[in-house]
Amino acid sequence: MRFESAIKSLKVDHIEAQDRGSAKATVTERRIRDHEAVYTQLHENAQRILDVGVYLTIRGDSKEQVDTTVSSIRGELQRQRLTTKTAAYRQGDSLVTGSPVAKDNLGQTTPMLGQAAGALFPFAATTTIEESGVLYGYHATTDAPVYLDRFLRENGHNVLVAGEIGSGKSYDTKRLLLRRVAKDRDTAIVMIDPVGGFASLAAGLDAEHYVIGGTRTVNPLEIRPTPDHLLEQENVSPFVERISAVMAFFESFFAFVGAPLGDRRQVLERCVREAYLQNGITADPMTHHHESPVVGDVRAVLGDVAANPTEVLNGDDYSDGELDKWQSHAEDLRLNLEPFTPGGQFAFLNGQTEVDLTGSRVIYLDLKQFGGGSDEALAGLVMQPMYDAVYERLKAATGNTIVAIDEAHYLVESPGSVEWLKRTTRHSRHLNLSLHFVTQELADFYDTDGAETFINQSSIKLLHRQGNLTPEHADALGLTEPQASFVRNAVVGKEGLGFSTALLDVDEGGTYPLRVTALPEEETIIEAQKASCDSNGGSDK
Repeated sequence: MRFESAIKSLKVDHIEAQDRGSAKATVTERRIRDHEAVYTQLHENAQRILDVGVYLTIRGDSKEQVDTTVSSIRGELQRQRLTTKTAAYRQGDSLVTGSPVAKDNLGQTTPMLGQAAGALFPFAATTTIEESGVLYGYHATTDAPVYLDRFLRENGHNVLVAGEIGSGKSYDTKRLLLRRVAKDRDTAIVMIDPVGGFASLAAGLDAEHYVIGGTRTVNPLEIRPTPDHLLEQENVSPFVERISAVMAFFESFFAFVGAPLGDRRQVLERCVREAYLQNGITADPMTHHHESPVVGDVRAVLGDVAANPTEVLNGDDYSDGELDKWQSHAEDLRLNLEPFTPGGQFAFLNGQTEVDLTGSRVIYLDLKQFGGGSDEALAGLVMQPMYDAVYERLKAATGNTIVAIDEAHYLVESPGSVEWLKRTTRHSRHLNLSLHFVTQELADFYDTDGAETFINQSSIKLLHRQGNLTPEHADALGLTEPQASFVRNAVVGKEGLGFSTALLDVDEGGTYPLRVTALPEEETIIEAQKASCDSNGGSDK
């Protein structure tokens, strides 16, 4: 009611100022807009008005010391345009108010919007300790340890670690993975690595090391049986999801070779479905135990359509002109898939998957030959079938699995991958799967279509230094200005310093400014990993 009255009064003042031609009209118009915006938020319960009081208890060995401290604090607050009051002659009330009881006997409060009040207490959560969790770091101001278990999050188990180059994000990820392996012997780790960032950890953990891109094949079209409990949870059929994933892969491939699918997509999808059908695979989950088709089978179907489309189209009613177009598109598509033939650049993606992703506790998928260069679309293209292969095999897994993806921004920068990424991240919690994304500054790719997927589907976000974090991106992350400032000015880990800082944001669990350190025994292991990796260069098992 007070806001309504204030708005009405301002409108009257605005009309009077306009009639007089007063410059005050502009000021009152702005104040009306501000009042109406706040009123709308209050009316929609998006904001609340709180009575806020901040009390500082000052102690000293002498009255002079207390007076000096009071004078210093008052001067600093006044420079910040804040008004201070001293609780003179109310010592008893002051002691109660400043005590652990915190009963506000002083009553020196001021009305404040909830958003503004939150900005005063950017790190209200002091710590959280989950018995099954691992140590993420120490609260930067209270030094309290923060223990989290990613698999306890109700809205998904995914983790996002972001930061500028050299900020400590990769080291932090290896530290968290190492602690999870030590804490829980039943958790499996799969590392998808296009730049070699996980090589030392893989060597130290004696991971099953697969170099991708050689003679060992991976099948982008693979489909595996889905357990009954997952069929009940999913809203769409596994077959429809697999077709969607395969088409997303082909979308990325054709964009990579400079021949976007366009109106040829319908022809390619029909031929993909026909390849599955020829292997006895349909939408019926009972058929998914059959051997999956490969890219070569799709090429063969395209060849059949190019030669005689009516045989593949099963007598559907098409005009001669439409049949000619089907033939022409099939010929083009078959020619564009030439890199998948023996000796071609992507021949390793034309065959049944020869990577055992369930036989070892730690798996290292080495994609270095595709990453680290200027062609990020290529890295993203190859990373898609790698993750899909993991996803299909985890359907039958019973324990927890962490899939760590280094340079994850490659995925959203790969054309055609956005819908695929949204689907896999959304469904990951049904598989006891935690996707651990490691990426550079969010500002570098936040404007791409898939960036929000990383944010919205990650219940734990660990934000290392990002000096270029914009107010818009900070707002999208739900950060207050003090929290955003902490990220922009986070301490970068340097040799001899012993720690870095990062902001830990946990959905519905609080936001913590962290001091990130390695335990002495971890430093020993990490150094041993690095030495082993440098001397041996890894191994291809």
